[in-house]
Amino acid sequence: MKAILFDLDNTLYSPEKDLFSLIDVRINRYMEEIVVIAPAEVDGLRRRYWKNYGATLQGLIRHHAINPEDYLDYVHAVDVGSRLSVDADLRQAL
Repeated sequence: MKAILFDLDNTLYSPEKDLFSLIDVRINRYMEEIVVIAPAEVDGLRRRYWKNYGATLQGLIRHHAINPEDYLDYVHAVDVGSRLSVDADLRQAL
């Protein structure tokens, strides 16, 4: 294998596949279960961290001293197979 290409921003797969919603659930769960933030506070913190730092991850690093590798492993542990199937045309193009 020469390269691995990951797409989570709707450039290779259409928005209808809704891949980010899988990660979105995991981000909230991480904040609730690992960082121990009350569920009622999670959405507001995510919006604030996104506005102030450009990403939830940066806010969690700055304010909660989380390990970014642990966070990324946790939030990306999703079953993309539930939303994606083999696309022969895309495979050929890549």
